[in-house]
Amino acid sequence: MTENEREPISLDEQYLTAIQALKSELRDLLGPEEGKRLNRRLGQYLRWARSPQHREVSLTRALKAIGEHPPARQRIAEMLYREGVKDVQIVYRPLPGEPEPVPAGTVMVCPVDPNHYRRRLQFTGQRLYCPEHNVDLVPEEDARG
Repeated sequence: MTENEREPISLDEQYLTAIQALKSELRDLLGPEEGKRLNRRLGQYLRWARSPQHREVSLTRALKAIGEHPPARQRIAEMLYREGVKDVQIVYRPLPGEPEPVPAGTVMVCPVDPNHYRRRLQFTGQRLYCPEHNVDLVPEEDARG
């Protein structure tokens, strides 16, 4: 099999690779203590993900843990986007339950790159999305982390 005939890397493998790469940046992104805690959690999820029957749950938990830290969430989205994962929606999936409504007038930004796309909500409950990254916009203060 030649290099051009290689099978494409699965989405799961792309996420696993990105999570592994992110681990080395966590101390700089989150500070020594918080970076160390998240690094430890992600290491555990990556070990569980070696088993095919646990991979989906492990990836979901790892991405949820990353999502709790906006700088880490933004960084992994950038990594995935650069590797060709155009639908980074899983990284920005909202948490279960009814979210608090965002009031009209709130400045909303792209969570992947808050500087490139911003819109103001016209009415409470309006949903806006980034046409480039295909993700829902988030309140500007949430994207700052």
